Amino acid sequence: MTITKVGNMLQLRPNRKHTTAQAPMTSAGPRRPSSGAAGSMWWGWVIGFICGWVVHSVLPFFQYTSTSPCPGVATTESSILSSASASKSLNEKWSSLSSDYTPPRPPPPATLEKNLEALNSWRINSIKELLRPQMCGGNADCLAHNKAAAKKIHNDHTAADTNMTNGDDNVSMTRRSVGYNLQDFQINVEGEIVSLHTLSAGYEKLFQGLKLHSAVTYMGISFQQDPADAFVIGDLLWRLQPDLVIELGTSGGGSAFYYSHIMQEYNPKARLLTIDPAAGKLVGIPLTQWNDWQVKKHCPFCQHSTTRYEWRNDTDSGNGPIRFYRGFPNSDEALAIAREAASAASTVLVIEDSNHLYDSVSGNIKAYHDLVTPGSYMIVQDTRLRGPLKAVKHFLDSDDGRCFDIDKRWEYFIFSQHFDGFLRRRVNCPTTI
Repeated sequence: MTITKVGNMLQLRPNRKHTTAQAPMTSAGPRRPSSGAAGSMWWGWVIGFICGWVVHSVLPFFQYTSTSPCPGVATTESSILSSASASKSLNEKWSSLSSDYTPPRPPPPATLEKNLEALNSWRINSIKELLRPQMCGGNADCLAHNKAAAKKIHNDHTAADTNMTNGDDNVSMTRRSVGYNLQDFQINVEGEIVSLHTLSAGYEKLFQGLKLHSAVTYMGISFQQDPADAFVIGDLLWRLQPDLVIELGTSGGGSAFYYSHIMQEYNPKARLLTIDPAAGKLVGIPLTQWNDWQVKKHCPFCQHSTTRYEWRNDTDSGNGPIRFYRGFPNSDEALAIAREAASAASTVLVIEDSNHLYDSVSGNIKAYHDLVTPGSYMIVQDTRLRGPLKAVKHFLDSDDGRCFDIDKRWEYFIFSQHFDGFLRRRVNCPTTI
């Protein structure tokens, strides 16, 4: 059996070696080969077919070795990819694809509004789905409950639209919400009627009880975030495309790395300022997670965030994508650094993720809310806890919060540890930097 090359095709041909000695004849005709010889011929055909397929179909794509698995068959690029159409190597093709690359331009404000309307339409369609009889398994009480919940949403938004049009800022927190709260709806789960709130609370209890936050990683870096919320914030960053994100609360730096990695994709000049007092054991760089022992247990392969370019280059001079300031966010020096950075940015987004105590969160919101540019967001994380949720409520009821609305369109995964925490600054509210 031999393998020959015809153009770009590899073909198998039987060996045609003739000798003068012929098989002896019998009265029954020519002698048949023994069963062992027939088996050897059959296996020869099979092995030859496999080798031909490997050489023709697999090796041209990988080319990891110049040694052929089939004896006598060359696997070098020159012997397999010799045609003019395959003259470029894979690396050259990749180079040609990236040579003309230019970073995408930030979307205009109108594009963001269209994106938000798309999210709004998605939530409206979700309500329509929840009103289908199949979601309740035909249960009449469940259907009636969902219809009442949908009617309440309609009435709340009608009132909110009227009050906001008339300039009335004294609206309840529910009516201050932009988007639709789906937690009140019910569904049938294996014969049991449960609310979406109950399902979300059950997931939250499991997530915290099993300490799953310590198992969440991004590219080998411990992240300490719920995956659904992290994905949503990444989506928000991509759609809004802020050129400055101010993060209040750094921990081990995993979230800063994640946010910055996304920001560098849409704008290589985008920057992230992260601020943390890093008291007690949290000294020096690399930073240590507040629950480092849990992280090492769940993620022994994880690396420190400072092993990555975004953190490495570097935290002091401000030349890299991430700048870290060690200190309390509402200190005079931290605020001066943040205001200087915000004054040079066109779109600023602030993420509050500090110690989750009411005094700290409330003070940070008060100190940084005016740095949020119109149309952008103050994201208050972990409103599942009493401290951050209370701080959000008091902020919205204060004069400082009159220009902010809860944007529930970013809770499109239904469950969120930051429910009512996506605070959007109204477009018609001027910045005071």
